[in-house]
Amino acid sequence: MTQDMSISNPSLLKFLDRIDKESSLAREQKEDKWANSINHWRGEFWPDKRPSYKSSPVLNQVATVLERKVAYLTDTRPQIHVASRDDRIQGSAEILEGVIGALWEERNWTQALQEMLFFAGIFGYSFTSVIFNPELDMGLGDIDIPVGDPRSYGFDPFVLKGYDIDKGEYIVCERFVATEELQVRYPHVGEVPAYYEPEDDSKESRWKSLIAKMFSGRNEGHSPAISRSLVREYWIKDRTLKRDKGGKVVLGPNGSPARESPGGRHILRAGDKILVNENNPYIDGAYCFPVDMLAWRFDPDTAMGMSEVENLGSIQLLYNKLVEIIAENAVLMTNAIWVGDKDALDPGDWNKLSNKPGGFVKVRPGKSLRREGAPALPSYIQNVVMYLKDQFGELSGMNDIVGGTPPGGVTSGVALDSLQQAAQSIIRLKARDVETTLQRIGQKLIARILQYYSSDRIIHLLGSDGNVKQYKFLREELIKPLRKAYNDQGDQSSVSLARRALRDLRFKVVPGSSLAMAKIPKVMMALTLHERGVLDDEDLLNVVDLPNKEEVLEKARQRAMQGNGQPRGGGNLPAGMLPDEELMKREF
Repeated sequence: MTQDMSISNPSLLKFLDRIDKESSLAREQKEDKWANSINHWRGEFWPDKRPSYKSSPVLNQVATVLERKVAYLTDTRPQIHVASRDDRIQGSAEILEGVIGALWEERNWTQALQEMLFFAGIFGYSFTSVIFNPELDMGLGDIDIPVGDPRSYGFDPFVLKGYDIDKGEYIVCERFVATEELQVRYPHVGEVPAYYEPEDDSKESRWKSLIAKMFSGRNEGHSPAISRSLVREYWIKDRTLKRDKGGKVVLGPNGSPARESPGGRHILRAGDKILVNENNPYIDGAYCFPVDMLAWRFDPDTAMGMSEVENLGSIQLLYNKLVEIIAENAVLMTNAIWVGDKDALDPGDWNKLSNKPGGFVKVRPGKSLRREGAPALPSYIQNVVMYLKDQFGELSGMNDIVGGTPPGGVTSGVALDSLQQAAQSIIRLKARDVETTLQRIGQKLIARILQYYSSDRIIHLLGSDGNVKQYKFLREELIKPLRKAYNDQGDQSSVSLARRALRDLRFKVVPGSSLAMAKIPKVMMALTLHERGVLDDEDLLNVVDLPNKEEVLEKARQRAMQGNGQPRGGGNLPAGMLPDEELMKREF
């Protein structure tokens, strides 16, 4: 992007308008399905204008399947690890790992991850950001990981994979902010306009139309209680080259042309006013945007993916329709119609006919009057209903075997475990997507901690006793290993050290650790190896991922010392006994 970045530059506004239009055109196909997705998630399958005597049953399998899948994916906290490619800064890696764990709890990230997965399951994709929010922690500022509504985001349509969102040229996010708040924050721009809509934006999504009516006074006779403005936030790559006063291109340390904004641009806009126009403030901006994207199902044509609702919607419609047919037939069978000669009753008596139990009717001699029941439904109707119900589980991967219900004839625990492992393949596939997304988020958290935790502060962690405990984060303890390791790099500023450390530090999520059901076989195997003496107590607790393992180990050592004066070794052996090495050799 080669643009004049001055606040009043009209060409910059036109450039941003083109970005808005391009990103909105790219998601038009998805916008057309948003209304159906929301209706199906809420169980609104039947049209509003429907006769009152018609039944409208809703057995919302779509919502149940999605809730169960999200529950499986967030049932346990994944095991995280900050690794270093340089052993000299391993101490810093361990500190970062603890701080990230504290942030996970303080920001209630498990709940946020659930929200992110629900958005993705309904719309096909979702977003989250790793930012520094100056309003948190009583104005001191802190790292935040907000989850955004995917309907308020736009991105480069040439990006076809959610995990490649950083390779695009831009990301746009929209949000509504009180107009007076913007006037206070950005007094230099003058009057900030209320809700803004580009003149060429002829198509609005359903949610934006609703908000516009609520907040912008578009309904006749309605005046909004609080005026709000639509703020668009842009993260844009900028390839403008840096030049000296003579116009010559400046070269960087590696001899390549230097850029004015190597991390790209960060722009805030409300209507025709540019509120913020700055270099990307984050030290990792040269490598990535501060936004991450999660696609629910792979779609080769777009990074927006396919949703769970979209996948199961047609089956849900047919399922409800067949249930309605069964319900209607049941009503007709218990409320049969009257059939008789026209003059079997007086005109007034015809109107008195009802399905009252024990009722009786007087009929003229020689005339007939009877009740005609509805024909029985073919047996295959109920078979189809049961088949469709099974298909919800098969297509979503949430079948009865995943839930622990053994199929007929299977009684062996080993056989059931093998069947569950096979049935969980779709869940494990989704878990891998979630874990790789968490790795990208964690890598950004490392950058934010190195950049913004510039002084000592108090952090909170959940203790082994279930109570929240305070710990003091010491900035110097984090920076000291970096300064010692990179003392030959010349520049020893905190920013320089942080950028250098980002190349050596990697945030990892242990594969499969986000699934509680995946841990059970590992724990059972670890228990067996522990009993045979292959794993010691500490190895076993590492597999179980017990949060207070140090305290448990210390108590075990004290009990062992009281028993025979020596701490116990590996294996679950009685006090005073050590594993027989010769026996272990023979067994293994």
